[in-house]
Amino acid sequence: MRAHSHPLREDIAMALLKSKFSIGLHNLSVEDSEVATIRLSPPYPAKPNVWVLYFCGTDGQVVRTWYYDSEQKRKLDLDQVLKHCPRLKVE
Repeated sequence: MRAHSHPLREDIAMALLKSKFSIGLHNLSVEDSEVATIRLSPPYPAKPNVWVLYFCGTDGQVVRTWYYDSEQKRKLDLDQVLKHCPRLKVE
């Protein structure tokens, strides 16, 4: 007798988006189902060595924030996230 998978199994499974640059409590993972868009932030005038990814839900509220000390590191994480979850919009 062949085992059958649950028809909604793929919908139930949730993927965690993880930063390659997670240290301690910085850049914690976020469930992809919580995220609708990713916003890029330019460097802050007061902190020109800080780049940010904002993960926003369908209501536009920020659900997670990742910080970087270089634009290149932010791009690496963004590319990885979009590879695993191409449905996300980037603003």
